[in-house]
Amino acid sequence: MAVKKISYEELLIDIKAEKSSREVEPAPFFSGQSRVEKVFNTGLSVKSEGYNIFVAGPDGSGRTVYTKLKLEEASLKMEPPEGIVYYHNFEEPLKLKYILLKKGTGRYLSLKVDSIIQRLKEECIKILEDKRYEDEKIRILKQAEDRRERIFEELRDRALQHNLGVVITPTGINLLQS
Repeated sequence: MAVKKISYEELLIDIKAEKSSREVEPAPFFSGQSRVEKVFNTGLSVKSEGYNIFVAGPDGSGRTVYTKLKLEEASLKMEPPEGIVYYHNFEEPLKLKYILLKKGTGRYLSLKVDSIIQRLKEECIKILEDKRYEDEKIRILKQAEDRRERIFEELRDRALQHNLGVVITPTGINLLQS
């Protein structure tokens, strides 16, 4: 079988559309299945706790997209729910604590907390760059070094009373008989 070379022009297909895709209304998800719409709306109208909507169908049938769309539409008609903020319980770490917020205030609280965190970051940087912080750090390190020296001197004096020498090695402090 011979192979024929095809030019670019021979591959072009000239198609003229009457309308652009922006001008066409989307088709219903489950065309011809008004029962799906009715059952779904009934499920969404149940206001009691403990009820769920079960959606089944073959892969690629659009059930997830349809469910998300219906839930988004329904949420636009509802009042915002109470907000719940969970936070760490330092006394019992495995039991979170929570605060109930008034309806619609969660986003405001989130923005405020983000603002506070940003300000804390900025202030921490200022503090760490401040000369007083560096001076205090040097003072604390010097104090710790002086204390270490005093303890070591005391240990060496006590060791001498027992005819022992003190040697500091990378693995720790060793006592040697003198």
